[in-house]
Amino acid sequence: MTAKDFSRYRLAIAEVRSASGADIPTRYNALARCFFNLIDEATEASPINFSGPFAKTDHLLRECEADAAAMRAVNSARVRFKNRASLSKGEMEMALPYDSEALSLFVDLIAGVAHTAVTPLPASAPPPTCAPSDYLRVIVRGTSDHEIHCVTDEAEPRDICVYTDESQEHILTFVSAGHQLNLIKPFCTGRIFKAELIIFEPDFLINISQIAQCFEPYGTDARIAVLKRLTPPANTEAINLGNFASQLLDDALHGDTSGHDYADSVTTFFRNNALNLSCCDINRGFHAEGRSQQANIERALKKHIPQSVKNFDPGNLMVEPAFFCEMLGLQGRMDMLQLDFRFLLEQKAGKGEWPQGNFSVPRQRTSHYVQLLLYMAIIRYNFARQYADNQQRLSAFLLYSRYSQPLAAPGYSPELLAQAIAVRNEIVWRQKQLAEGDDTFLRTLSPQHLKQAPVNPRLWENYSLPALDAILAPLHSADTLAVEYFFRMLSFVAREHYIAKTGNKSKQASGLAALWNSSLEEKLDAGNIYAGMSMQAPATDSLGRVEELCLTFDDDGRNNLANFRPGDIVLLYSYTAGNEPDVRSTMFFRCTLVETGKDTLHLRLRVPQSSALPFRSDANTRWAIEHDSLDSSFSSLYTAVHRFLSMPLRMRDLLLMRRPPEVDPLRTASSGHGAFTELARRVKQARDFFLIIGPPGTGKTSFGLTIALKEELSEPDSSVLLLSYTNRAVDEICSKLEEEELDYLRIGPPSSCDEAYHRRLLSERVKACSNVAEVRDIIKKARITVATTSSLNANINLVRLKSFSLAIIDEASQITEPQIIGILSATDEHGKAAIGRFVMIGDHKQLPAVVQQTAREAAVEQPDLRAIGLTDCRISLFERLLRRYSSNPGVVYMLTRQGRMHADIAEFPSRAFYGGCLCPVPLPHQTKPLPGSEDIFGRSRMMFFDISARNNDSSDKVNSAEAEAIARISAAIAQREPAFDASTLGIIVPYRNQINAVRRELELQGISALADVTVDTVERYQGSQRKYIIYGFTVRRASQLRFLTEHSFTDNDGTVIDRKLNVALTRAREYMICTGDASLLRTVPLFDALIAHIDGHGGFYGSQSSQ
Repeated sequence: MTAKDFSRYRLAIAEVRSASGADIPTRYNALARCFFNLIDEATEASPINFSGPFAKTDHLLRECEADAAAMRAVNSARVRFKNRASLSKGEMEMALPYDSEALSLFVDLIAGVAHTAVTPLPASAPPPTCAPSDYLRVIVRGTSDHEIHCVTDEAEPRDICVYTDESQEHILTFVSAGHQLNLIKPFCTGRIFKAELIIFEPDFLINISQIAQCFEPYGTDARIAVLKRLTPPANTEAINLGNFASQLLDDALHGDTSGHDYADSVTTFFRNNALNLSCCDINRGFHAEGRSQQANIERALKKHIPQSVKNFDPGNLMVEPAFFCEMLGLQGRMDMLQLDFRFLLEQKAGKGEWPQGNFSVPRQRTSHYVQLLLYMAIIRYNFARQYADNQQRLSAFLLYSRYSQPLAAPGYSPELLAQAIAVRNEIVWRQKQLAEGDDTFLRTLSPQHLKQAPVNPRLWENYSLPALDAILAPLHSADTLAVEYFFRMLSFVAREHYIAKTGNKSKQASGLAALWNSSLEEKLDAGNIYAGMSMQAPATDSLGRVEELCLTFDDDGRNNLANFRPGDIVLLYSYTAGNEPDVRSTMFFRCTLVETGKDTLHLRLRVPQSSALPFRSDANTRWAIEHDSLDSSFSSLYTAVHRFLSMPLRMRDLLLMRRPPEVDPLRTASSGHGAFTELARRVKQARDFFLIIGPPGTGKTSFGLTIALKEELSEPDSSVLLLSYTNRAVDEICSKLEEEELDYLRIGPPSSCDEAYHRRLLSERVKACSNVAEVRDIIKKARITVATTSSLNANINLVRLKSFSLAIIDEASQITEPQIIGILSATDEHGKAAIGRFVMIGDHKQLPAVVQQTAREAAVEQPDLRAIGLTDCRISLFERLLRRYSSNPGVVYMLTRQGRMHADIAEFPSRAFYGGCLCPVPLPHQTKPLPGSEDIFGRSRMMFFDISARNNDSSDKVNSAEAEAIARISAAIAQREPAFDASTLGIIVPYRNQINAVRRELELQGISALADVTVDTVERYQGSQRKYIIYGFTVRRASQLRFLTEHSFTDNDGTVIDRKLNVALTRAREYMICTGDASLLRTVPLFDALIAHIDGHGGFYGSQSSQ
């Protein structure tokens, strides 16, 4: 940070202090935003990934060597800032002078200058703002013998010493300064603190099932969790039977057994699991076992459970409720929970512990017991008040549905719980090791290291050992370069996963932990929450199964920034009006966002409920939705990276650049490609891969993909796999296939697919099938298969049924290597490469893949990897191959004829980013002259309006002067365009706060058509186009320029490529209009060149024009 930055914060604090006439909550919220911006900016350059404001604040105070009084003052302010939504106006007014002085002191401490107090800090802190809890968050200072020295996360921080008993000593082997802990049920004896449980890095939630998997018959070890991550999901008859039994339980809970016979259940399961069933050998005994489990489930619900549980209420249940428990560092979902938290059930469709006893009475497996025990701990600790209200009564059962007497009630075991928590803590430590590149434990691991207990020799030799060898053997047998590649990609995925859990230090309210580490105001500013909603449907007294929900909210502007789209997976939970929404305080439901209205949201439950009771509301009940972060999105990446080690050698040598790509110059293309005959010929001749560079407007999907596809289909017996990263891009591919009247099969869920293409989904096509053989026939006969990379990685078993002569990967420059490497590594049922060759289509000069890691974190240091072009894990495989083979016309082709931009608009991006290679098609709109009007639209097709920011805006991410100018320009466009609609104009700004500001100003123009104009970030506009584009730079200070230029890089020829600017400037067909502070922007050479270009063509409006 610079002296100018610190002056800016001092000025902001002074403005809050002096604004005596302003509303107290407004002033206090401005002060809080100033605090959180300060800690984010001050820690941005640190190599440490901080989890939450507590860690950032503590780090800065220690770096500044703050004294105890300063630490107390700053932390007191931090706690109140975080909980400000629950403060009354009076409490804010009392805290305002205290906290503004604390923040001013904090600024000077970080700046390293002497502080002059404006208002003396009070001798005592204001009243506490949060009630005592059953756990205490601390940051570690160091360790000694059996003790951990910490500082507490409190308004009045304390230095404490925590004693570890025998069950907690494991943590001393890896805990160190800076780590965070939760002390569960802490108590003090003299100067020493003790706790029932100690949770290591609690913001990194571990799924309970992952912990349970570490309890194997041959031993208990957290390293097993690492190996399970690398193991591809099994697709056996037993797994499918287990999934079917789970559906049978759901059917029974929904009351579907009456009029819903076994055949109906089979049909539903078949349609929802057609691909897995098609890739698996199902024996005749499947249905006999299924019918038996159905009978056992019905008997348990109607007889065994009512007999065993006095307060069992079958009409008062939640089906698969989910939870986030930051207290214990756990997450997961239960199979069934009674709404009053008195009854808990976890189903197991497989075998219990040996011996089986003719499958009559089960003996629980330790892993199953651990899973149930951790669910019980969630109720006991996280929902302690509810547990106390129930007189500490909780009936928890394992339902072994394969057994005629299926219930097992193992009871509560503090000793086993402590062991499970120890495993949980070590799993987090191992994850941190991998994220930080410390992979020694995995490199040296062998199956014998994990065999810690006596085990049946037959079980070990025939099952456990082969399963472990399947994961570990490739690490030991692959060549050195392949192993180094694997471990670097594994670390990249692990770090990305860790950041997705704990947060990106350079991005506010990011990561799963932001659900509890960010305040409501921060979430609203970031667009990460809809709050204050009421349940409209279903009504509490409605009967029957519930799948759809409708919520309403007051149009008070609080939710205007909400950044949600149809198809998003969201978390829905309730809270009490007047309180801050907190997903940790209740069970939540995962939903798909179906539709957003002006004041309504329509959701579809991912797991239907058996009644409306879980959604009952009273006058004080409010509902919130927040974004979900699914672990499953990372699961396929871990297995994909591991699959690389078993990739067919020919493909692996190609990607590791140990052999050049082959080209057959004797092959010829079919006729009928017109101007693209040369492209078709080159694609045909490339025998390994081909790269098509598609600059903006050149039709990389319309032409590049279509040409490559048609050419491949001209070969008999060919089969093509079409992939892209986003559902929207795949929808666009489907649109092109429909235009060409080509038949295709789409893989993926209906919620991720435009309704126009639903009939192409495998899940829809199987409705006409009566058996698995017919499904296999559909899959094998499809010459074109379409999917997102994530859908295919999650359904990689598809390649067991069929191979593809060609894979075409669109938007390839937006896909990281781990997301594509597993697909290219896939083998068919005979162990041969499932993909013969591949074509990648992309543009590395437009926006790259979305990656949370910084350049420093993603940098590759290993010389062997750098030698193959892997210098930064954030770049795509497309870009890595292009860097090596850019001068090889046999495998690279650049589209140069663009049909989007008028030649006047294309001139600057063509020269600045593409060496002047872009030329118009030309289409009529690309060459038409300017109109003869006297207004600005008759003078130039590119314009820049120089606008100075005001000093009274509420945030650095809001520029009201620009917002007003954008609205006036938009109104002028609407008035001059007789057929104005949403496709006429697009507005791009960098911040969600500015999106809201622009929308407000558009409303004030009083033109109804402007309400439909899309105002969004450049990331959301990639792939879109409009007749007019307005790009509001928005930035108010020099430090924000880093955000605008964060995707810049230097090309091979020394040209600086700004990907964001390139995308923004190339969305316009006929007019490109920019707004911003010219004097600030001109400090960036590329922005200066843009402004000079516009000025030179008579389009600059402001005092700095050279005209």
